[in-house]
Amino acid sequence: MEMTREGKTTQSAAIVVFSSALVNPAFGWSLTMLLDNLGLIGCKERSAELSSMSRWIVPGIMFGVLTTVMALVGILPGLPAILPGF
Repeated sequence: MEMTREGKTTQSAAIVVFSSALVNPAFGWSLTMLLDNLGLIGCKERSAELSSMSRWIVPGIMFGVLTTVMALVGILPGLPAILPGF
């Protein structure tokens, strides 16, 4: 919540809080990390200085892995578990 006081991080904080409340804190964190590193939200100058590995490869892989795991165990809202044993 401390991030909401500074203008550059307000969007990031709002996306984390909103998506964490609707889905899962890990989903909110990974989505915000991906959007922030791509320069779509937050400090655009910082994202311009990142390498392609730090900018979209690592955040994209993390978002994909976390979303896949959440889909497998059934914690994505509105979707049944792919592996019902969990």
